[in-house]
Amino acid sequence: MSQEQISYKIRKAKTRDIDQLAKLAQKGYQTSPVYSFVRTKAEQYQKDTVKSYREELRVLAANPKLKFDVLELNPGVDNNNSGKPTSQLTRWGKSENGGQKMPRWRSNCKQCDSPIVGFAIWRLDSNSEKVQRSIWKKAKYGWVSVRAQLTSLVWKPRDTNPARAAKIGKLCDEVQRSFGEGSMELEQMVVHPKFQRQGYGTKLGREGLSIAGKEDLAVWVIATPMGVKLYESLGFCHEKDVETVDGDARCSLAVQVWKVED
Repeated sequence: MSQEQISYKIRKAKTRDIDQLAKLAQKGYQTSPVYSFVRTKAEQYQKDTVKSYREELRVLAANPKLKFDVLELNPGVDNNNSGKPTSQLTRWGKSENGGQKMPRWRSNCKQCDSPIVGFAIWRLDSNSEKVQRSIWKKAKYGWVSVRAQLTSLVWKPRDTNPARAAKIGKLCDEVQRSFGEGSMELEQMVVHPKFQRQGYGTKLGREGLSIAGKEDLAVWVIATPMGVKLYESLGFCHEKDVETVDGDARCSLAVQVWKVED
């Protein structure tokens, strides 16, 4: 990656982001043991993988009980935060000489096909002030959920082993029940492979933990081996190891917990 400093922002995921996020998930989760355990034919059916992530993320983005953040790069702003464009594009996506419109996203470090390089999904405590309680939000979530259920009746992703997916789902449900109310869950976090180990996961993590700190809530996560060190750096502590098995295949994970310091 270029050594130039690239500014960023963390914002709420929008419906128009879903296609980008599905492709990002397909790339970013490939090193996860859950991915290899469940998506046994991902190499053969890559389009099914992306489509299944698209359906899943569309429902999650509409859920009023979730905080769904994306980290978006902004390479057109200089490192001194003066707001002046440093690339050939202006803020409005036009060339500097005012002529033909140019693409809004063009980075000197062409490592990702989208300015969104990572996302994090947090399941909020039901009593959190951040939970969106409007009737419109609930109605939208209900409609999106029904749509997803209907889709699942007529389309099954060919990349996925259904029995193993059910085992992972059961494991997650058991961990969730053990924590219950009065806590937050870091449900998903992923960064594009070419932007990993550059601090973006830490930035996404701190964003969600700031809410937990204000509301005095513990946060738990079911971590992959790759994620353990990141969460430790954010202040998470090891709670227990969990595992699910299917024949000779094994998926080993760790439950980690973050608590507000006394």
